[in-house]
Amino acid sequence: MKTLLSLLGASLFLILITVPVQGQSNPQHVTVGGKDVSLRLGFTAQPRLTYAYEPSAGGDIERLGFGMRRFRFKTYVNYGEDMRFFSQWEGSGPTVALLDIRGEYRLNDKTWLRFGRFVGAHPRVMAITLHSDIDVIDRPGIAAVWARNTIGADARDYGAEILYRIPRLEYRLFFANGYNQNNFRNEANNASITGGVSDMGMAISTMVRYFPERFTNSEAGGYVGYNQSKNPLTVSSRAPGVGRGFFSTSAHAYWGAIAGSQPVRAKLDVVSVRYESVATANQGNYQQTFLGGAATFAWLVRPALELDVILENYNVDTGNAASETRLLTMGATYSFSAARGDSFMGQKITLGYTLKDERGVDDFGHLLILQFQILF
Repeated sequence: MKTLLSLLGASLFLILITVPVQGQSNPQHVTVGGKDVSLRLGFTAQPRLTYAYEPSAGGDIERLGFGMRRFRFKTYVNYGEDMRFFSQWEGSGPTVALLDIRGEYRLNDKTWLRFGRFVGAHPRVMAITLHSDIDVIDRPGIAAVWARNTIGADARDYGAEILYRIPRLEYRLFFANGYNQNNFRNEANNASITGGVSDMGMAISTMVRYFPERFTNSEAGGYVGYNQSKNPLTVSSRAPGVGRGFFSTSAHAYWGAIAGSQPVRAKLDVVSVRYESVATANQGNYQQTFLGGAATFAWLVRPALELDVILENYNVDTGNAASETRLLTMGATYSFSAARGDSFMGQKITLGYTLKDERGVDDFGHLLILQFQILF
């Protein structure tokens, strides 16, 4: 605890003494190939310093170190009025991964057809909240737990989506493989055009978002999804090797979706997953339900300084009280770019502290992170 308090004090001191730096808050536009083709590039870097404390039966564990949460390169290509292409590369570790490769074709003034590997209709609290727009340090835990146990941690999937958008309403209908590692691209000249796998399970999901005219930067909506891929992420330890289909829902209400947008903000998210029951060796049929909720409150103390509190409670198996987890996250963000009159998310430094309370564990886990964000 002394280590935690010392690091907390040092981090707050760094935030208070840091002065604004110069930089761009918005991606730059480059036009190539004449008027019909435009190229825009974007970059995000999120370096961080982390202290973590975790209680353990074999002795408490402490860890301190630097890391790179994200380092991303993005390309946006527009071809005329009707076609768009987007790609995003992640290079935060020793390898580089292609996260998104998405094409879009405009069917009419309100409707787009989207295809590729991308973020489709799923809970708003997950990747539909852009990585650069996350409150405090990380997305609420309910989002990460949902993704890791359904389609994959990065929340992308291979599929096609209809996106309908008018000023006050957005509707999405997403057809996908149901597992972000499943890129089905066999050819007739392959020895086996099916890859020797019999799999007709896919996923369908839909999402609605409403943007009230009275409240700027606010929204409410929900998501429903049914996934029959029975991918490896859905396997339970109670029935090893058996994938499960699942039905998933979420709802959200945001008053001030983006940090720095208004004096006071409040956000509420609820996510659930109900898996199909499976037969176990000695305990009969097993049916699992995940349920979680998160509430976010933010106060813009100054145009460049916001304080946040996030309260979470989730249970990965509502039939087992021992699987309940509670998280309390507090954060302070100073935006260098907002101090210059630009976007709040452009360049910022955030100090975030999370207290983790797991049922059945006597002591709390502690996570303290000081993270910079450079976005252009």
